[in-house]
Amino acid sequence: MDLLADVVSTAKAITPNLTISSAAKILQLLAATTTYVGESWPESSKVNHGDHFNFIILVGGGTAGCVLANRLTEVRDWRVLVIESGGDPPLFSEIPGLFFLGTHSPHDWDYYSEDDGVTSQSQISHRVAHTRGKMLGGSSCLDHLNYERGSKSDFDSWPEDWHWDDVLKYFKKAENMLDKKITQGPTSQYHCDKGPLSVRRHSVNEEFQKIEDDLLQAYEELGIKTMYDPNVPNPNGNSKLYFKTTEKTSRRASAALEYLLPIKNRPNFYLLKHASVTKILINENKQATGVKVRVNDVEFDVFADHEVVVTAGVFNTPKLLMLSGIGPAEHLNDFDIQVVADLPVGLNLFDHAVVPVVTSHKLALAANVEENILALTDLGTFPPPIVSGRVSINETLKDLLHLSIYYDGSSPIFLYTVGVNYNYNLVLSTSWILNNPIRDMLLSIIILGKPKSRGRVELRSPDPQDPPKIFTGFLSHPEDLTRFTEAVKYFYTIKDTSYFKNAGGSFSRPSLPECDHLEFGGDDYWICYVRTLVTITFHPGGTCAMGSVTDKNLKVKGIKRLRISDDSVMFDLPNAKLGTVTVMVAERVADLIKEEYGKYEADFPCE
Repeated sequence: MDLLADVVSTAKAITPNLTISSAAKILQLLAATTTYVGESWPESSKVNHGDHFNFIILVGGGTAGCVLANRLTEVRDWRVLVIESGGDPPLFSEIPGLFFLGTHSPHDWDYYSEDDGVTSQSQISHRVAHTRGKMLGGSSCLDHLNYERGSKSDFDSWPEDWHWDDVLKYFKKAENMLDKKITQGPTSQYHCDKGPLSVRRHSVNEEFQKIEDDLLQAYEELGIKTMYDPNVPNPNGNSKLYFKTTEKTSRRASAALEYLLPIKNRPNFYLLKHASVTKILINENKQATGVKVRVNDVEFDVFADHEVVVTAGVFNTPKLLMLSGIGPAEHLNDFDIQVVADLPVGLNLFDHAVVPVVTSHKLALAANVEENILALTDLGTFPPPIVSGRVSINETLKDLLHLSIYYDGSSPIFLYTVGVNYNYNLVLSTSWILNNPIRDMLLSIIILGKPKSRGRVELRSPDPQDPPKIFTGFLSHPEDLTRFTEAVKYFYTIKDTSYFKNAGGSFSRPSLPECDHLEFGGDDYWICYVRTLVTITFHPGGTCAMGSVTDKNLKVKGIKRLRISDDSVMFDLPNAKLGTVTVMVAERVADLIKEEYGKYEADFPCE
């Protein structure tokens, strides 16, 4: 019950006037959840110094690691060890409507970028917060649950064997689409209902449905059409979202739940939790032989007879490779690390840069914040009404993405979203609400789908316990600033649509000391607005990209028996949230491994 009390305590902190009756409702839901969560996660295996495995999947049990553990242990004579830095997913991560509680929790790596002195100055301490999961299931246990793949053109720009026709069957292999209108509709050839990963449409009440329909209609006035299925080869328009949630219990369909939990009793599956890998062991023949592991301050070596597969993610994978001597020689020499392979590890960091636009509209009818939240929010799905889209406005403004989230007047969830999840400072966050405290708000997250700017990840020190240094590189390419400014000005016009005019809608101008002296609405103001507010929407990748750090089979160049399978290998940024793409990559890597070792059997249930 301690964990349940912690969740209720957190809920009360967010909603100060939470009543005992309402708290009891939350407790009932959480108590029901424990009947199928409880102590069901696998325990750590007994692993000793010198033990051998066929494959070691290291740090490890996140999104990609869970997929690989499932698929590789299908081969019964392979011993597979997964090493995970964190522990079990917390109870609140299982409940979709509480997804926002994971940020800055003990289950978050809680990394921050370096302050460049120019961009993102509205962030707390001028540093962008990078939320990444540190638990079984990794970021799939604290992301925003969105299910998106990207488009055909995204993957046709990737290296050979990773084009749309190559990856579509792996998207389908992973998918358990629960929406019958999809599986029995005109786009059914792009979907599957027999895979592990449950997907369904935003399940909302009538009031939420009406709000989402109104938002879609408002965007249609701007020329953005409405789609039913956003996961088609060439999506262009807005839609209600699809989320990774299960059907009967409305539980988060994380990689831990859908891939790892079903295999916990396989005799060839081994797991180390709360363990850190400090170095990949590489012999004089430049062959990965195993890893150095630390558990409870005790360090020991374990060995991989076939391969070491790194699934540590966009920040920790390059960090681990560089600590092991794989990376830019000049950078490694700065820390007296012996260079094993001079590769551009840590470079090419990309992310979907975002800028928010907040619009206030109709008068809030409910004065009681708590009643507003508990009456309208189903904790089994995404809390507020939301629509999303990929749009091309003109030849200049191609590949724009957006999330538009509707909040009730003076919503504490809004304040939590912008102030905690997106890390904006308190003055800015509260100014949005104080502008119109009795009106509902629309938070439009404007996303540059194909940024040209690139950042990098570096070592902070040779100490494995130190976090990496992250440089976002936002707006370092001048075209990004120009295109972003035009995109924000375009979405600003949603206040002029019929829906918002009838509701008395207006742009909520935030408090920006860096920009307030400029003429509002002028180009200089919007350029300053974008530069000051730009942040991330948690879709980083590319720091160990295929083609530069790995070959097309995701083997690290120049090192034998070492492979990478996570978001760091992505060649370019898909127009999508990357969780689903990471699952696809891992599904494909599992088959590449099986094929290389003569264990491959085609298994595509919906092909």
